[in-house]
Amino acid sequence: MNIPTRPALIALLACAAALLIPSACAHARESYGVELLCDGGRPCPETRSGRTRWVMGELGERYTIRVTNRTARWVEAVITVDGRDVVNGTVGSYSNRGYLIAPWDSVDVEGFRVSTREVAAFRFTTVPDSYAGRVDGGPNAGVVGVAFFPERERRRREPPEPMPLWDHRDYRPDEDRSRGAAPGAESAPRTADKSSSSGRTESRSRGGATVRQPTRRQNLGTQYGERRSSSVNEVEFTRANPQRPARVVSVRYDDRRGLFAHGIEPPRVWVAPPPRATRFVPPPPDPFPTR
Repeated sequence: MNIPTRPALIALLACAAALLIPSACAHARESYGVELLCDGGRPCPETRSGRTRWVMGELGERYTIRVTNRTARWVEAVITVDGRDVVNGTVGSYSNRGYLIAPWDSVDVEGFRVSTREVAAFRFTTVPDSYAGRVDGGPNAGVVGVAFFPERERRRREPPEPMPLWDHRDYRPDEDRSRGAAPGAESAPRTADKSSSSGRTESRSRGGATVRQPTRRQNLGTQYGERRSSSVNEVEFTRANPQRPARVVSVRYDDRRGLFAHGIEPPRVWVAPPPRATRFVPPPPDPFPTR
């Protein structure tokens, strides 16, 4: 059957697209990116443990999820935080709609979608106080997951073959009657209407990205924070494969003590020393210093 066209969200962001070289299939991991930005738009402190990325957050700190598309096709990003979908709040599922990202562009998601005009800000909080903790106890607290679905490529229609030109000077009525056909009236080639094999969907689980429940105590979750202005439009989008994303990216987070509890070495954070405070305005340098 044909793949249904489904609604999605597209963020209104006035940012210029970077000119990048298209990635090959072997570089699929670099084709899509997910990054957590803390207060002030700076990247949150991050470390790695094997293939798992860990972000260190602080209680009460606001953060933003930046989703990047480094391919030449539009993609839909279905995002979950602590196992809950950021658009409708349900359990993460590939059938949920997501944010559309233009080629060579990125989208900043600042919170849980409240309406087409506002979001509830993401803030690090305790697991019982988090949105997932209040809804289902937060079994997947501390995980941000993004599934990327490229847009289905449109088929190019081949132009019809040109009809042979007929020169009226070669027209012979007697010969035309004997042949029983108009001169130059050759039958156009018939093209078979082949059904698209991409329209079939496989019988697969409709659940969202599988996440591991932390075996040790998780300290941080994500709060359903204050309202923030964030406008979006709803548009139609057709996935290349409705239930099989091109890539799933996950990032885990916790505070410093939680990282130690998980056996993770917290990232080093370098803080610049505060500037020397002065009570009054110092005089300017002398333009003619004496030797």
